[in-house]
Amino acid sequence: MGPLHSAAQPDPTRLLRLWDIRGGSRSDDDPYTRTRNIGDRMILSASVTTPSEMQILAQYGFTLFQTDSDHLSTDQLRPNVWNFSTQTAARQSVQRLGLDWCYFPTKPFRRSGIGSPSPLPRLQCLEHLQPVDAFFTLDPTWSGFIDLNYTAMAQEFFQRMS
Repeated sequence: MGPLHSAAQPDPTRLLRLWDIRGGSRSDDDPYTRTRNIGDRMILSASVTTPSEMQILAQYGFTLFQTDSDHLSTDQLRPNVWNFSTQTAARQSVQRLGLDWCYFPTKPFRRSGIGSPSPLPRLQCLEHLQPVDAFFTLDPTWSGFIDLNYTAMAQEFFQRMS
């Protein structure tokens, strides 16, 4: 285990305070997943935006920038074909600035025509009275879809990053 980092002194004159997220931890601890103690600096995160805006946020202590998946669709284009190009571009933009990136996937939707239709009730758009191609929470095929999606994400984000 590495040495403990010393905590940066807070500056009460700043609206947002620049603190060391590794303060109080060992040098080999992951600042995002380590056990947090009362009084530890909280993680400041924001959505990925332009490089200039992320640099401004970084000056005020933001270290983690997040990309969400499309909340009404899926990254799956067709069976066994996934498109993570938007997420990859966001990750590269954040990492070029020396900042940290995370991905928040939402997985209730599948692309029309992929997989067999479920006999279970479907969500319905109240405005258009059309079914929404989303998984019903009790749909037995949903877990398989989730497994395939997380496998594809692991291949994209972990194997390509190493």
